[in-house]
Amino acid sequence: MIKKVMTFMLSICITLGLINIASASEPMIIKLESKTIKEGEQFNVNISITNNPGIAGFTLKIGFDKNLITPVSFKNNSNFTALTTIDSSDVDLTSIDTINVTYDSLDNISDNGIIGTITFTAKKNIGADTINIDWITDQNSSVYNKDLEDIFFKAEGAVLTVEKENIGASDIYGDSDNDGHLTANDASLILKKVLDGSKTMPIEKATKEYMKYIDVDGNRILTARDAALVLQKALDSNFKFPIE
Repeated sequence: MIKKVMTFMLSICITLGLINIASASEPMIIKLESKTIKEGEQFNVNISITNNPGIAGFTLKIGFDKNLITPVSFKNNSNFTALTTIDSSDVDLTSIDTINVTYDSLDNISDNGIIGTITFTAKKNIGADTINIDWITDQNSSVYNKDLEDIFFKAEGAVLTVEKENIGASDIYGDSDNDGHLTANDASLILKKVLDGSKTMPIEKATKEYMKYIDVDGNRILTARDAALVLQKALDSNFKFPIE
C-alpha cells in the first residue's frame, strides 16, 4: 500500500513539473572543433552546440598551452550576440593560457550549430604532434535556462593535429638540427634522441627519411655511437663516417 501511494505521488509531481527530470535526458553538447593545423599558421576553432534544450546562459572556461598556440580574436554567431570570450584591448593575449566563455541572455535560445569562433596562431617549430584545447570545469561552470535552472551538459575539447612543415633536409650526414653545418649540437641532439625517443629533432620535421642522415654508422639503429661519430666529424672534418 505504501509503495502504491509513493508511486502515485511521484506521478503527480512529474505531471505538475515539480521534479526536474532534464538530467535524465541526453545532455546538451558544447564542443570545440578538432582539426589539422600547420606550424606558424593562423587558424579558427569553432564552438558549437548540439541537443540544445533551450538555454539562457552559461559560464565555462577553456585551457591550452600558450607555448604552442596564441589566441588572436573572437567572433560570435549572430544568433548568440550575448556570447563573449576574449577582449584583446584588456589583456596581453600572448600571456594567457585560459579563456572564459560566457553567454548571458534574458530569454532561452534553442539554436544548434556554431555559436562562435576563436582564432589562434600556432607557434613555429612546435615539436608536438598534437595540441589539446580542453574545457576546464569547476564550481563556477554552469549552463542554465531563463528560470535559472541548471541544464545537463557535456563539454568536449579539441585535438589539433600538427602538420609538420617540410623544409627539406640539408643533405649533410649527421646534421640533426638541419642548419647546414655539422657541430657538437648535432651530436647532442642525437644523444638526447637515443636517451628519450619522444624528443624530436629538426631533421625529423624536414624529411621522413631522417635516419639515413643521422644513422652514420649504417647499422639502421640510432645509438650513442652515432652521436660520438658525429662529434668526431664535427671536430675533424677529414674524418669519414662508415656510411660515406
